[in-house]
This record gives sequence, structure tokens and C-alpha cells, in this order.
Amino acid sequence: FDRIYGTSTGGLAAILLARGHTANEVLNLYVEEGEVIFGRSTWDMITNPGGLLGAAYNPEGLESVIKKYVGDATLSDVQVPVTVTSVNSKTGSLQLLSSEDEETKDVSMLEAGRATSAAPTYFPAKTVKTKTGEYLAVDGGVGYNNPAAIAFEHARDHYKAHGRKVKINMLSLGTGSEEMLQLNENAGKLGFGNPGNIPGYFMGIKAREVEDTMARLHKKGKLQSYARIQFGLDQKVDLADYSESTLKMLQQVAWNRANEKEMSDFAKLLLKQKRNTKH
Repeated sequence: FDRIYGTSTGGLAAILLARGHTANEVLNLYVEEGEVIFGRSTWDMITNPGGLLGAAYNPEGLESVIKKYVGDATLSDVQVPVTVTSVNSKTGSLQLLSSEDEETKDVSMLEAGRATSAAPTYFPAKTVKTKTGEYLAVDGGVGYNNPAAIAFEHARDHYKAHGRKVKINMLSLGTGSEEMLQLNENAGKLGFGNPGNIPGYFMGIKAREVEDTMARLHKKGKLQSYARIQFGLDQKVDLADYSESTLKMLQQVAWNRANEKEMSDFAKLLLKQKRNTKH
């Protein structure tokens, strides 16, 4: 790939891939490091039961895992350009952390990884220092859990600024989605099953809106090729669920989806174009 974008857990994966880690090494982070990332000490459970008094998990575990993979590297220390999303907790505005942007290229990968994956209620917000100041960042998935449209605009603007006309091929990978809630006509709180489902419902709408936008761009010829690989989940999976059974289920579902014709056709297209550029 010529560039990688990501948000939330996908942002963390994007940073590791851009740094030079293989997909299997990234997978290993989720399979082997769950206890370190989401483990809770007895003291935490006593002083902050159920995350009622603050973020449910101490960020030290997640930060130690990120540092294990990237050390003291900054976003400029990449093999492939990378950009991840985060949200300014005070303004609610999108904040991109990119290896290609002068303002953020010297942000540490540790900071960027923590910022894009600072899921509210799970981990505390992360202070990020850029060349023009600092801001308190929360998970980019809060408003941008599908960053495909942002990725397209950022890549297009980058190439345009450098006087390059390119045809963009985009592969968009999802992390699995549950079936969307079916609301009754009144759509009161009970229509959502419980109030806790409300944020996820609207995030799902936003993600679908992005998918529709990208499909239109492809149809209009703005994208040379576009593939969205997403898979449905039959059960709700909590972000902090790293149980062996859940990980096996997710890997099996993802493996089945990855071997479908759409993914295979896109891979063949990229290989064909790569060969053509060498001649």
C-alpha cells in the first residue's frame, strides 16, 4: 500500500503496519496482550468499581504494549505514510495525526496510538503535543469510526499539493458490525433496548453514511477502485473482551470474509497495477 489510514483500534494497527510490522505481528498484539491492556488490579477494582469513578482501565498497560512495538519512534519514522484520527475532547473536532503533516509528523507513535484508541469510559483521554500546541484527545471512533472519506480527502489533497494526478484505489477494512437496531415508530428510550445503545446506533448511521459516500465517489469515477470489507457479527462483542473463545470467533469470521471473491479480486487488481508500473 502507498499509504495507510485508521481510526481507534484500526488506527493503532495502521501505525504498527506503517512502522514495518507484519499483519501477523499486529494480530499477535490482540491475541497475546489482552491481559496486559485490559487487566485490572485489585486496587483498581476496589477504588473504581465498574469504571464508575473514571476510565475503566489504567492506560499504563496499553502504553507499555504500544511502546514494546514502536519504542520511541515518531510518526515520521515510518516505511509507509500513515494518518490516524483522534477527536479534540473540548471542541469535538477531528484532529488528524499524520506522518505527512508538518504539524504532527514529530508526534510520538506512542502518543498517536494512545490518542486514536482512547475509547471513552475504557481509557482516559490522552494529551497530544504538536508543533502548534497541545490538545486532549479521545478515540477517533467517537465520530469517525469509518475514516474512508477522510482518507480519500487527505490523500487527494496531498497529491494535489505536490502536483500529482493519481488514480486512487482504496481498500476499506471494517472490524465487524452488529445488526442495526430496528426501532419502533415512537423510538423512545425503550425503543433502543436500553439507553446505552443510543451512541452505537448513531455511530452505525455515520459509518453507513460514509460507505454510501464512498460508493458514490467510486461510481462517479473519483476512485479507480474501491472495496469495503466488513462482516456481520451475530453477538455483541465488548471492546475489552479478549477471551479465547471471542478471539477465535472473530478470527474465523474475518478469515471467511477475507477469502471471499471481492477481496481476491481487489488483491489481483493491485498486483496487476503494480506489475504495470514496473514496465
